Amino acid sequence: MKKFLFLLLFFPLGFLHSYARSDRNMGFETVVESDEAHYDGELITLKGNVSVENAIGKVTAKLAILKKDPENKTKIDFPWIELKQNVSLQLSDGGIVHCDSLFFDYTQMTSFFLGCPQVTYSDSMGEIYADRAQIDYQEISGTLEATKISLFNNVRLVNLGTTEKLAIQYALADEVYYYPQEKLMILEGKNSRVLFYDKQHDMQLSARSVRAHRDPITKKQTVQGMGDVRFIFGPEELDKIKQHFVRDEKG
Repeated sequence: MKKFLFLLLFFPLGFLHSYARSDRNMGFETVVESDEAHYDGELITLKGNVSVENAIGKVTAKLAILKKDPENKTKIDFPWIELKQNVSLQLSDGGIVHCDSLFFDYTQMTSFFLGCPQVTYSDSMGEIYADRAQIDYQEISGTLEATKISLFNNVRLVNLGTTEKLAIQYALADEVYYYPQEKLMILEGKNSRVLFYDKQHDMQLSARSVRAHRDPITKKQTVQGMGDVRFIFGPEELDKIKQHFVRDEKG
């Protein structure tokens, strides 16, 4: 395996931690390894056992493409990075992301995750599943911070809490939007209703939209349903919860 050292200003692949994680690392060396490397003056193509590692964590894939900024409009040489095939990101905090492809666009301050079939995230506190995901960033004082995290299609959330404070919660939604600065999560039902189940407190919530907010000071979480709210699942909704979280129901 050949090793290549790129002095990139970024590789902001921090994903989620307890549903979201802001990336605040920027300005460090990124070490890239691969079996093959080709550069044509515009693109760097890496093939076979690609590995990218920095302070955030380590991402592996079968293929990576780095595109140069020919007009030098940005402060970095390669503002577009795409990884494909069996993409796995191991974060330094223990979380793991799996997806089929990952694309970061520094010019638009956004990154895209595509699943095959789904993008998955897991850590000791829970799991997240979605067909695709998007993270939008802003640059503040030389760092990149996530401003919005969007999850699309067949979204499933599992929150297990911590060993000190359990929080066995499940949620199903068509779309989920999380705003890290506000600690606000909005779950939307486009084609079906949002289902939220707190197993620990035996709380059922079915609505068109659900807003979950965590107070940054008290750490207290509030959950609010909006639009034709029901606090008891119908038979089909209960079956849906059991179908998607069968492992936990059996446990």
